[in-house]
Amino acid sequence: MENYDAIIIGAGTAGLCVAALLANAGYKSLVLEKQKWVGGRARVVHKNGFIVDYGVHTLRGNYRKVFHPLGMELHKLRLPFLKGIILEDRGILHKLPKISSLIRAKTLKIKDINLLLRHLGRLTLFKPQKYFNISIKQWLDGIGADQRLIRLFRVLSMIILVCPFLERASLGEFLLTARHFLTGLGHPKGGFRQIHQCLIWKIRKCGGIIQTEQKVDEIIVENGRAVGVRIAGKEIRSKIVVSSLPVQKLHTIIDESLLEEKYSTLIKNLRPTAGISVDYGLKEKVYKEVMFLVSNPDVMGSFTSNIDPITAPKGKQLVTFFNPLNVEDVKNREKAKGKLNLLEKKIFSMFPKLSNKIEWKRTLFLEMVDGVELNINQTQDKRPDVEVPNISNLFIASDSTRAEGAGGDIAFSSARMCFDRIVQTQSRNF
Repeated sequence: MENYDAIIIGAGTAGLCVAALLANAGYKSLVLEKQKWVGGRARVVHKNGFIVDYGVHTLRGNYRKVFHPLGMELHKLRLPFLKGIILEDRGILHKLPKISSLIRAKTLKIKDINLLLRHLGRLTLFKPQKYFNISIKQWLDGIGADQRLIRLFRVLSMIILVCPFLERASLGEFLLTARHFLTGLGHPKGGFRQIHQCLIWKIRKCGGIIQTEQKVDEIIVENGRAVGVRIAGKEIRSKIVVSSLPVQKLHTIIDESLLEEKYSTLIKNLRPTAGISVDYGLKEKVYKEVMFLVSNPDVMGSFTSNIDPITAPKGKQLVTFFNPLNVEDVKNREKAKGKLNLLEKKIFSMFPKLSNKIEWKRTLFLEMVDGVELNINQTQDKRPDVEVPNISNLFIASDSTRAEGAGGDIAFSSARMCFDRIVQTQSRNF
């Protein structure tokens, strides 16, 4: 029977991060991934010479919580704050950061700027956690914001929280996450492939093992302790088990009767972000912009190859559009296709040169983009911890936990939190 110090289920970003940290600390680690590839919801594909991420991905600051302890650094392409971004408002395109153009176009008025400055200043008097239970819409209504500011915050909430639904988006999570945009939004050179390659190299260098096409059927629990996993009737034993699956899926690989009823209900009802992603490989370079933000329908996108030229063959262009939606709308394929038609109608009205330059197109209906939507019912203090209650030696590293950040940032900070907790709680007898 095989024995390891740690088994990590899933080779997505969080799983690879925690595996690298454990292997680097001397834990004999095994990563098990059911797919042929690694990367999970941040995997990268190659298509006709293009390097394509799985949707729109940006890099904020939390990756350092993993990479710095490993003695590694990323080749990060910094996105200058607001520079090269197009904001569309009611059919008018504005190049940021020219706020004056927004004022002239009546997208904002001087009184809007003054109102924002006055009330944003007040928000900084307290920690963001104080505002976790207040929605952005509730705050905007409270300060007397008009439709201009509501439209602006809908776009800001879309890009910062991947949640343009202001009636439920958490103001506290918005403030907490916005800090990373101000301190260095970026894009990993070559997409998330670089991140995964670095982590795989570190895991293997430190003696860890990664096995793909290995579907875990069950986490083995004995006397209230996780002691390994079962794959196709075969047992693999370990002192620690880490699940990096979305926490909503934990009950599919464990006897659900072992989970606290309250905990089981919590994880199964966590609401993810969702939406439609459309990638276009263009025959030639058409536009010079970097990013764009659109309302009605809500769309954010990236001319990825303008940020990172290696993502497209020379002379060609890669562009990705993402439309955040309610998960129910994505699951209803007929409704989702209607949303896709509206999305493409908007895209081609904004960027008319695209339509006759398309070499290939990929459409993804994503029922889970980020593991958890940062709404007022799913703030940090309400999300599940990295330790599973009532089962010792069973940990969670995923973007559905109470770690800080949004989306991929939660994956990095969750992996670090998980690793720290393992080190604190485990007696190591190697």
